[in-house]
Amino acid sequence: MLAEKYRVVAMSTRGTDMSDKPEGYENYFAEHISDDISAIIEHFGEDRATIVGQDSGGLYAWHFAMTRPEQTERLVSIGTVHPGGLTRELIDNPAQQQANQFQRNMQVFPEAGNDFGQGVRAAPRDPDEPANLAQLRRESAQCLDTDSVVGFYKTNWPTSPTTMETESVGFKLGEFPPVTAPTLFIYGKDGPFFLNPSVNGMWDWVEGPLTIQVLPGVGHGPHREAPEFVTPRILEWLETGR
Repeated sequence: MLAEKYRVVAMSTRGTDMSDKPEGYENYFAEHISDDISAIIEHFGEDRATIVGQDSGGLYAWHFAMTRPEQTERLVSIGTVHPGGLTRELIDNPAQQQANQFQRNMQVFPEAGNDFGQGVRAAPRDPDEPANLAQLRRESAQCLDTDSVVGFYKTNWPTSPTTMETESVGFKLGEFPPVTAPTLFIYGKDGPFFLNPSVNGMWDWVEGPLTIQVLPGVGHGPHREAPEFVTPRILEWLETGR
């Protein structure tokens, strides 16, 4: 639907799918991913783009919009709260700390990455999924590099509760440049990873027009759980700005 009106580029970030997987955890810091996104925009002969991301891609999208405002036409984050709100809750909210114990395990226990990779490869497939998407998902799972997955969490996540105030999520700084681009945030209210309080105060970090769409009964992947709503909603927002 989006591709009928816009040029759509689906990016596999470094370490995922068939993209390069450089050795060394330091290669997966969000700043390097933003460099990659910038290079792709330039490759297609564009000066700016609407950046869309979910989960870790949502973190990268927020980072890009904060650090590359001149290349960010608009921002769409699906389910991933602003890093500032998440960092705040990781400092003060035990429930959020528990919700993100998975990420801490990735940092501390190397075998957690292997367990994650095995889980992705063994995950049951939706029988109603179109055959071409199912094939792409299988190929992506086989290309998964667990060291790259661990690298994301080791470089973009606070190393302990005591360092969270200086090692914010996605930044090694305690402050965030404002997002000046128009921003759409689509949030599954029942998701297990980004708890409801982490949404609070998002407007303090977004200077551009901000639209927040909350979906009750939807979890961490609104684009998969409610595609009949999410895709038309993005298209509507792109066309109307609200």
